Amino acid sequence: MKEFNKDWVGSLLITRNISWLLLTVIIAAFCFSQSVSGSQEEQERIALGAAQVEARENNRQIIMASRTINMAKLSVDLLEEELEDLEEERDELEEIELRVDLEVPLDELYEGLGLDEFLAELGFENDIDLEGEVITIPIDIESEELEEFIDTGELDDAIKELEVEKGKAERSVKMARLGYHEAVEEVELGVLEMFTGIIILDEQLSIQEETLKRMEEMFRLELEKYYAGDVSKLEVEEMRSQLRELRAAIEKIKNSREQAQEGLAGFIGRSPEITMQTVSYEPQQPESVNFSKLLSKELDSNYAVRRAELEIKNARDDRDLARELHGAGSPQYKIAEEELTMARLELEEQRMNARSEFLSRYHDTLEAEKELANREDDLELAEKVYETSRVSYNQGLITNLEFAMARIELMEAEIEVEQARFEYHTALARLDAILDR
Repeated sequence: MKEFNKDWVGSLLITRNISWLLLTVIIAAFCFSQSVSGSQEEQERIALGAAQVEARENNRQIIMASRTINMAKLSVDLLEEELEDLEEERDELEEIELRVDLEVPLDELYEGLGLDEFLAELGFENDIDLEGEVITIPIDIESEELEEFIDTGELDDAIKELEVEKGKAERSVKMARLGYHEAVEEVELGVLEMFTGIIILDEQLSIQEETLKRMEEMFRLELEKYYAGDVSKLEVEEMRSQLRELRAAIEKIKNSREQAQEGLAGFIGRSPEITMQTVSYEPQQPESVNFSKLLSKELDSNYAVRRAELEIKNARDDRDLARELHGAGSPQYKIAEEELTMARLELEEQRMNARSEFLSRYHDTLEAEKELANREDDLELAEKVYETSRVSYNQGLITNLEFAMARIELMEAEIEVEQARFEYHTALARLDAILDR
């Protein structure tokens, strides 16, 4: 018997040592995995500002807008080279003179004209030494072909046209820069909206999961009452149905969150397979908005309006060139006049659109502010109803299901407040973007 106990104790000690060894390995592996996953999570956590920076560097719209600037600059360089070539060609032609200097030896001219004999008859001695002396006689060359060859009129017209084209190309660079800044603004606002959408989903998920825990505890108590005969099976099944709906809503939010995260990753230039942990931020609280100041700034800085203003300058240059080259009564001039009129109408259209879009943003902000105030009032009411329901439930005045419904209503009110807070922030950010231009 003693021998048996000795063997049993020995096997127990071995088992205990193995258990401790396994436990140590499991703890070490757990700690290691936690440190690794924690560091990985830290690497993948991203704040709103960092996401916007990545988008500015990697977003395809911004990259294409930047390339457009480069192409516009290259067009200006190309026109400058063509203009320089034409100006050099014109300068060379202008240096050509349509005359020839004829050099005639004076001694030959003297003899050819018989001046020596003439002077002898007059009694002059013929002792004039003209050897080596010459006289230069300029002779103009009359040639229509040659004059046409060196006529710079067509070159002058071509140079004027190129100068106009160069001016338009330089404005194209300005337009491309406007497009780039517009793309940056839209992408940053897009990141804000997508990023905020994920945060709203995270807030909803957190609230619903906390509600689910409480509901599961309430359901456990409901089952105890059912087995005790205090509540009916129907009441239990109704609460079970509420739990199923809540779990389904949580799964739906998780799926939406995954899709939103993948969309944000692709938008800022990351691989969609990378899971990001967005860092929440505190949204702006309601503040007064200076309508007149913002509207004036929008009409002055709106990208479409500024592009339309540049198009008017292009059309005006084309009109002036047509008048100079073809005359004020020419078809070319009349066409250019119509194009200038169209450009002015386009500017007015863009100003009207800018005003309309601004009013839409402004009213969206006011409505978001009102929505936030309403949802905060709803939450305050839901909290009071829930507290009253809790007291009534503890006193046995209402059923567990009625108490659960009050908790769900409180959860919905909490979710709506969080959503309204962030939606107001994004609406206000669109107005603030006007001031940042």
